[in-house]
Amino acid sequence: MVVLASGCQLLRAQATFGSIYGTVTDPATSAVPAVKVTITSLDRGIKYATTTNETGNYTQTHLTVGLYTVEMEGKGF
Repeated sequence: MVVLASGCQLLRAQATFGSIYGTVTDPATSAVPAVKVTITSLDRGIKYATTTNETGNYTQTHLTVGLYTVEMEGKGF
């Protein structure tokens, strides 16, 4: 009787997503909360919307590789 054993390697995929994050501040370098942030993929034309938190920070995750523009719109600015 012959027994053949075959090894199996676990293959791991590389991450193909990235993130954009930042902080919105005013000219006096104070954090600006509740700013609408629009991130647009120049390659695909897809727009992602997020808002800054109470410390002026924003994050957009799961972005595919490519070029993006980031636009911000806040009350009084």
